[in-house]
Amino acid sequence: MSNSIPETMKVEIHFHVDKYKPGKIEVFTSDMSGMGYPHLGKDTVIVAVPECDPVKAEIDMLETKADQVRREMGSQLHNIEQRIKELAAIEYKPEGRDSE
Repeated sequence: MSNSIPETMKVEIHFHVDKYKPGKIEVFTSDMSGMGYPHLGKDTVIVAVPECDPVKAEIDMLETKADQVRREMGSQLHNIEQRIKELAAIEYKPEGRDSE
């Protein structure tokens, strides 16, 4: 994986009428007419890419995702442990059998 990024990028932009605020123009990087935004046209622009470390950005994203998974799994594990405690507190006596 290369960790060098370009200084600029060509981006195709699409101009649309805002479907919620007629008269307002919205800009998207794809044609959103299928989503109800009337398409006015498109253009290609050159944009500056912000200076950044793409490897660090990916590590930060993965750490955030790992924290989210830990929270979700911790919550599920807590629910499972609670259910085990609830079930362990129930005394099971099959019907039709005598206690010894």
